[in-house]
Amino acid sequence: MSGALAELLHTWHDFYTLIGTAAATLIGLMFVAASIASSYLTERNKAAVQAFFTPTVAHFAAVLITCVVLSAPMTSWTALSGLLLGVGAFGLGYSTVVWVRMAAAGSPRRSIFSTASGTPSPRSPVTC
Repeated sequence: MSGALAELLHTWHDFYTLIGTAAATLIGLMFVAASIASSYLTERNKAAVQAFFTPTVAHFAAVLITCVVLSAPMTSWTALSGLLLGVGAFGLGYSTVVWVRMAAAGSPRRSIFSTASGTPSPRSPVTC
């Protein structure tokens, strides 16, 4: 391992450990929230649940994987760069899938702040 890479990664080791632990904890809490809200997880609410839970878990997992890669002993800058490039490429692929799903679903005609006429009104009640 090159001295500069080893020194750089060692300097940030505690930070990556802390952030990785937090990401793993938050992933676990997402599963706790899903089990508590299991009565809400019906076919009627499937799209809303997928729109919230899946990307949230995916982003926490990306942080966790990045921290694991940066905490692992690396032999060279090339190995580190390749692993981080792989994580980034996977994230780009996942983002593409999410964008395609959003485009296929179409945009909602009314936002939570819209009135019946479709014009935004910050005083209107929340309707979904």
